[in-house]
Amino acid sequence: MLEARDLCMHGPDGALALANLTIFGHPGDLLILLGGHGAGKSALLRTVAGLARPEAGTVRLDGADLSALGPHARAARGIAYVGDGGRVVEPLSVQDNLLLGAWRRRDRRAVHTDLSEWLHRFPVLAGMSRRRAGDLEAAERVAVALGRAWIAGPRVLLVDEPFTGLDGEARAGVAGALRAACDAGRVVICAVHEPDDASIASRVNVLSNGRLVFSGSPGALATAGAAALLE
Repeated sequence: MLEARDLCMHGPDGALALANLTIFGHPGDLLILLGGHGAGKSALLRTVAGLARPEAGTVRLDGADLSALGPHARAARGIAYVGDGGRVVEPLSVQDNLLLGAWRRRDRRAVHTDLSEWLHRFPVLAGMSRRRAGDLEAAERVAVALGRAWIAGPRVLLVDEPFTGLDGEARAGVAGALRAACDAGRVVICAVHEPDDASIASRVNVLSNGRLVFSGSPGALATAGAAALLE
């Protein structure tokens, strides 16, 4: 179980980024963070990943306090982070980018199985495994960045705005991969800004000015009115 409790943080401009924010995630959960620019979605993901330090609050995984650990130590504990835009190591090949996710794994056969599964899920990548990642289109970069995190075998997968700029087919592929991660027993937390992208969630958390203003199912969000909550 992932617990991010009572997180407080101000941004570089002094504005409140997280205001006593608390969320929980159980294995198999797909939590959507929905909100506009400055709502606190990225701040929350980066804080859980250890890339940002809150002024108050704790992050725990299965009861263990991770608050004092940096990003590499948290990655070793099983937290994988995929930043917005599908960031890749541009000089490296597609396959080498994917295999970067296996840096802490020793089960080489299982790594190969995970790589094969990802290439089957995104066959467009299979035909360009030796291509330089810097030459990829937006949807392909997202698939590579997600695949790198998938191959890490994480317990918690944090994904920031994976649908931005993607067409319908690419969006469906990403959504299917996130659901598959949940089906494998992972906690998945994904930040989005379009209410339609929240339909894949097991629970939607709407953020506004660093505060949680709604938490419930996609159906409950539709009843409450996403547009009103996002104002």
